[in-house]
Amino acid sequence: MLSREQAFGQLRRNLELTGLQEQTVATRQRNVREVVAAQLKVTDAFLTGSYRRHTLIGPLRRADVDVMVVLDRSYRARGPRAVLDLVRDVLLAEYTRTPKISPNGQAVTITFSDFVIDVVPSFRLPWWSWNEGWEICDSSRETWIMTNPMKHVDISARANKTHSGDLVPRIKQLKRRFGNERGLTIRGARQGLDQSDGV
Repeated sequence: MLSREQAFGQLRRNLELTGLQEQTVATRQRNVREVVAAQLKVTDAFLTGSYRRHTLIGPLRRADVDVMVVLDRSYRARGPRAVLDLVRDVLLAEYTRTPKISPNGQAVTITFSDFVIDVVPSFRLPWWSWNEGWEICDSSRETWIMTNPMKHVDISARANKTHSGDLVPRIKQLKRRFGNERGLTIRGARQGLDQSDGV
């Protein structure tokens, strides 16, 4: 019989992506970024969300990978829905055999056979803004949402370090337990972050 620590260690290992899955994710997200950059003026692109915070759990087919694509601000005047449609059209032209590519709130979701990539078009806040971060589309309200996923990554990394590297594995275990790989929020944590840090 396994001890409690051994059982948690085994669960931790079971929640990790395999090397092949990691390689597949890395290649696919890089290709998606290149496709968008080949057709649109992209000033930056980076991973965000659970993959970037190291809280993504297997099985990969039930997970999503978030890619933030920072566009030149000249596209912003088109409005949120039009920006999402523009990115969707670029992706549809390249991924003609992909089952589903569609706008989904703040992102364009590409549903591959093995996992999902959410491409989040964004605009860097202008230098004269009081806030650091990016604006992303809110297609339901046809407006922009301010966010700072880099701050989320930093806060997550610092909290994990404070807890001797045990926080990220515990988050993964909670995600597995409650079956909510796409959007688990530890009650109050995100709300406090959003209110206190202007994220």
